[in-house]
Amino acid sequence: MPVRLRLVRGPLDDDALRATAALYGPFNSKYGDVEFCRQVFNRNVQGWALHAILEDADDGRPVGHYALVPFALSRGREQVLSGKGEAFVILEPYRGESLSVGDEPALPCGLAMALHLYRFGAEHGLDPIHMIANEEVGLLHRMAGCRGLRIARRRFVLAVSPGRMARARASAAGSLVLWLAAAAQRILSGLLMRSRAAPGPARAWDVSALEPEQRERLARALARSPGWSAHVDAPALDWFARVGRLQVVATDDTFRDCALVCRRADQDQVMEIVAWNLSRPDPAVAFRLLAQVADEAHRHGNRMVSLSSLTLALESDLALLMRTAAAALFRETKGPLLVFVRSRDDRFLDAASYGFTPFFHATF
Repeated sequence: MPVRLRLVRGPLDDDALRATAALYGPFNSKYGDVEFCRQVFNRNVQGWALHAILEDADDGRPVGHYALVPFALSRGREQVLSGKGEAFVILEPYRGESLSVGDEPALPCGLAMALHLYRFGAEHGLDPIHMIANEEVGLLHRMAGCRGLRIARRRFVLAVSPGRMARARASAAGSLVLWLAAAAQRILSGLLMRSRAAPGPARAWDVSALEPEQRERLARALARSPGWSAHVDAPALDWFARVGRLQVVATDDTFRDCALVCRRADQDQVMEIVAWNLSRPDPAVAFRLLAQVADEAHRHGNRMVSLSSLTLALESDLALLMRTAAAALFRETKGPLLVFVRSRDDRFLDAASYGFTPFFHATF
């Protein structure tokens, strides 16, 4: 089945958004929502994304898609426009097809899509270009000129909806064991957090519903990574909030003590703490915020709460967050985040140069 490639700078029209949702939605449920695709591709801070659309050469039907979503990275006062690879999919009957563009030799269509999209991105000033993938898919990105970076990560997770987790298991015996373990973790953790929490309320605000001056205040309150990281000013925070359904859990609306959480991490299954801010290193306040995050996750139907050593925070605040999570019986796992980067600038090819916060991977 012959195929052809079309490179497009957005915004996409409604038909193209629906086609993208239909192609990639079965592999990532968030993208099955046309409005989510619209927010990611058309309503980001730049107002466009770059798309490689693979079409059946006979009838013109879209049979594959890959996009670069532009967003700013900053380090200190420096700022660059990067592109994140998203929604890479080829329908199974077409994955073995070859593709030739112009006078170039034919390549496997997946490699051709990536290679030409990355060149298209460079022409539009996107540098670095980066994506998160496993080793198998990463082989294709390496062939398209990317370098693999392993970002060390400690991750802490807490089950907040044992029943939902158990239903994901195929066997009845496995479901029962998982339910018992998750329920015990949730109950004991809740008791521990509340017994050690500071008195007084904590509540959640939808970041998209904040007044502009509140969103500006929240953006200013967030820590700044010493490495190249997602630039989070008020406009960027507004976009991240719309695609990731961000909430800020705080003791009051000054946001001096707060957890910024993404409700849509891991295909809507996980509430991820993407940023953490404390006015002083008070463990009781940390327990108060963490307990409220767990309650919010349960209320919204998430299976788990997650945080990691990549959470955006001052070093001392992050250390306290991880100690608090461990004391609250969050389960710790270790394993790198695998990121692939293509750049003409050697600064972007060194893992130590980055601050890969969850804004890179949890929000969209």
